[in-house]
Amino acid sequence: MFTQCFSRRCSADGVNITDNRGRKTMENTPAKLGFTEFAETWNGRLAMIGFVSALAIEFATGKGILAQLGLM
Repeated sequence: MFTQCFSRRCSADGVNITDNRGRKTMENTPAKLGFTEFAETWNGRLAMIGFVSALAIEFATGKGILAQLGLM
């Protein structure tokens, strides 16, 4: 079967893995397991969201995370 790749980067099977600007997209990135760049990028983003959320909750309540969980 003939597949055509319109972006600069393609996977081994010819499927587009980047959008018009050369960024990887979730819709067309092949599934991978392990410590991949894609997985680590999402892990870092979610960790930053969690950290900022924890700071916001601590600021709003006046109690730290450990105090809210009843560990202190």
